[in-house]
Amino acid sequence: MTEVPGGGGGVAATISGVTNALRSDWAVVRDNVPVVNAVSDQAHAVPADVDWTSALSQGAGPNYLTFWFRTFHPQGVPAAAVRMRLYWVYGACYRGGGAFIPNAWLDVLDCEVAEGNTVNIDLTVYQPENRGTETAPNAYLPISIRCEDATAVSTIVETRVFALYGTGHYEEYSG
Repeated sequence: MTEVPGGGGGVAATISGVTNALRSDWAVVRDNVPVVNAVSDQAHAVPADVDWTSALSQGAGPNYLTFWFRTFHPQGVPAAAVRMRLYWVYGACYRGGGAFIPNAWLDVLDCEVAEGNTVNIDLTVYQPENRGTETAPNAYLPISIRCEDATAVSTIVETRVFALYGTGHYEEYSG
């Protein structure tokens, strides 16, 4: 159990951990076409066993990071260029304490794929955690984005792994 501080120095609530009750896997690009739906394709890192839709304060942000998946033909000619932006709302509090992520989603900003190439991109959200202390929870939301560009003769796979934090910062573990 994690205690969340409230105003006035007392403990506002006890939470059993951090959870993601929204989606955990979705397609972002399928056969060269963006298919992500920012309305339904979302994850979060919020207090477990709490009605987060009404119990959290409004968060800050959204914060975001922009990145590319690019591949090239052997002659150096671009084969695929997909620009994506990963957003997350951060800093939402439960009864005055903690830093939670009420929404995280991915948008495809540009998607250009050469004839003969097939791009598929999938997003996976792993189990969120509390990376703060027992008195100051800080949501941690690990996400991986698997990008694949396939041709008749080869396949290129790149996986980007990000950790989003309820305090608004992020870490990238690959890319």
